[in-house]
Amino acid sequence: MNSSTEEPPDQGGSSASRPAEAAATTVNKGTTERTETTVRAPRRAKKDMAGVDTRPPTNLTRVCLHIAYDGGAFKGFAENAGVETVAGVLRAKLEKVYSQPIVLTCAGRTDAGVHARGQVVTFGVRDAPVEPLRLRKSLNSLLAPRVVVSEVSVVDPRFDARYAALWRSYRYYVLNSEIPDPFVADTAWWVDEPLDITAMQEAARPLLGLHDFTSFCRRPKATPEATLVRRLLHAEWVEEEASGASPRLLRFEIAASAFCHQMVRSIVGAVVDVGRGRSSPEHVQEILAAQDRSIMNNIAPPHGLILWQVGYPGEPTPDWNGAVAP
Repeated sequence: MNSSTEEPPDQGGSSASRPAEAAATTVNKGTTERTETTVRAPRRAKKDMAGVDTRPPTNLTRVCLHIAYDGGAFKGFAENAGVETVAGVLRAKLEKVYSQPIVLTCAGRTDAGVHARGQVVTFGVRDAPVEPLRLRKSLNSLLAPRVVVSEVSVVDPRFDARYAALWRSYRYYVLNSEIPDPFVADTAWWVDEPLDITAMQEAARPLLGLHDFTSFCRRPKATPEATLVRRLLHAEWVEEEASGASPRLLRFEIAASAFCHQMVRSIVGAVVDVGRGRSSPEHVQEILAAQDRSIMNNIAPPHGLILWQVGYPGEPTPDWNGAVAP
């Protein structure tokens, strides 16, 4: 089974994104400027320390897609033999359009059941014209509504959706109501016990900054020695405004340079237990300090999680309250 991430592996991962201890770099869609250097982060061959492919440009046209999808319809993003995945159906349609093999790279490989609003995908097309508006229309006619392409652009040949990303943000929705709601059942975790959102915010705040998130991450089987140190940039619980008899909907916003496998869902599960009164905010800090995955006993279900946005150099960064500088 695919061990991709609900979060950008550098996991996001297991991981599909570059290691978090590796610096947050300013690899623009056409530049290789670097702004920070931190901990160890071995790179793959033929890529520079910013994750940009340093091989001479070829006759490939590099294309960038911004896509959204209903994760409930797929067994994750990454291709996996015998099951339907986002990458599998997207690649198949692109190969139908261009009549040539296509290799996809994404900003964050989401797990089965996890949705995306702001996924970013890059690929190369050889010896063929790329018309962004026409391609967007073609893909949407072939893929919508399960997968929707919102933007298509031609980028620098060295630009990579995964390695050039500076940060990723996710949202997790919790329906906090005695009665379930069929209209949000596919995108929110139903919790019928009353939740203390103030206690939940108190529990999440100490996770900001650079930490070893071993307790909150599923270690990748392929690279069990991989570091699980990540820099959390933003973590905030918000109660959405209700109208009339609308049920209480809570939103958890979280951002990091990269995530490890099941990191967001594990954090949500631990913090929701605080909101239920089953544990204290201090207990979440104890889980973090333990660096022991076996003590995590409540992982939030995947369907409440959405890959919301991916940030790249030259683009505006959200004004996160209490954010930690990358």
